[in-house]
Amino acid sequence: MSDLFPEFPSDRGEGSPDIGVGVDTIAVIGSTSENLLFELRHQELEREVDQVTGELRETPGYGFSDVQIGLAWVRVHGGRRAGNPWLRLELSTPTMLNGHNRNPLDRSFVGDVVDAALSVLSERLPDVPQIDQVTVARLDLTRDFRDVPSPSETLARLSRLHVPHARVHRVDYQPDGAVQTLTRGSSREWLSRGYDKRVQLLQRAQRDPAHADLLEAWADVSVGQLRFEVEVRRPLLRRKGLVLLSDLVPDVLEELAREYFLRAQWNQIIPGPARQRRILEDLRSSGVITPAEQRNLCVLLYSNLLGMDVPLTRHPLERSTALARRFGLAGAVAEEPQQRYLDFDRGIEVAV
Repeated sequence: MSDLFPEFPSDRGEGSPDIGVGVDTIAVIGSTSENLLFELRHQELEREVDQVTGELRETPGYGFSDVQIGLAWVRVHGGRRAGNPWLRLELSTPTMLNGHNRNPLDRSFVGDVVDAALSVLSERLPDVPQIDQVTVARLDLTRDFRDVPSPSETLARLSRLHVPHARVHRVDYQPDGAVQTLTRGSSREWLSRGYDKRVQLLQRAQRDPAHADLLEAWADVSVGQLRFEVEVRRPLLRRKGLVLLSDLVPDVLEELAREYFLRAQWNQIIPGPARQRRILEDLRSSGVITPAEQRNLCVLLYSNLLGMDVPLTRHPLERSTALARRFGLAGAVAEEPQQRYLDFDRGIEVAV
C-alpha cells in the first residue's frame, strides 16, 4: 500500500469505464482485546476503586485513532459492548486505492479490499480481527449518471416531487442557490443521496489543501456527473442477510442498489423547465434582476400565456415589458416542458 501514488486524469480525459453499481464507504465491526483499546491514541478511561484495597484501576473504554491505510486516512474506533472489546473500521474503499472517490470500487473486489485494509491495520495495532471475524455495519452503494446536462437542475426538479413514506427529505444548496445534494430515506435503515460529483470534489479540495490539485483535476473531468448513492445501515443489512463480507455478492449488491433507487423514486419522470423559466432563474441567480422584478416578469408572462390583462400597475408593467423585450421573452409562449428520467441500467438521463 505504501508504494501507491494518487493518479491524475490523463490529457485525454477521465477514460474510466462505466462499472454500473459500485461501492464507496464500508464499515465493519469485530471483536478485539484490551491490548488494542490501550493502543488507541484518543481514549476515555474507565476508573474503578477496589472497595477492599482502595486501589484505583483504569481500563480503556471508548477510543479512536486516525491511521493511514493506502491513500486514505481512516478513523478506527474501539470500545466495549457488554464488557467485551470491539473494533470498528470505516473507510472509503476507492479513496484508499486512488486518493479520491470519484470512481467507485468495482463491487466484485469489496472483500479483497477490506481484507487488505485489515491486514495493513494489523501492522499498526494488535489483535485486529481477520476478515472472517468481522460483520458489515454500513455499506454505501453508488450509481453514476454521466453527461447529465445540469445535475443541479435535475436534483431541483426531483426535490419537488413527493415521495410517500420518506421520513427524511433534505435539500442542500450551493452558495449560488443551486441544488447540490438531495437526500431521501428512513434515517435508521437507509439514506439515498443524489449530488453533483464535480461540485462535491471541488468542496473537498477546499477542505484538503494538501490534495487540492488532485481533487480539482478530477473535478474538471466530472462535469455532468450525477451520483446516486444509497447508504445501507446495519439493521437493514441484517434483515437482508448481508452480515459477512462473503455475503456481498456482486449481483445481490446491484439488486439492492436498484431496489432503493426505485423505493426513493429516483426514477420518477421529471418535467423540464420552459425556456422562460430557465432564463428567469439565470437572471435571478446572477443578480441581473431583483426578486420583485422576477415576480413581476412571471406575472407578465403568465398573463400573456392566458390572454388576460396583466394585473400590474403602470411602472412595474412598463419595467417588466422592457425586461421581457431585452431578454427575448416578449410575446413568448411557454414551451411544452420536456420530460426526462434517470435510467438506472444505462446510467444516463433520458428524454421522453
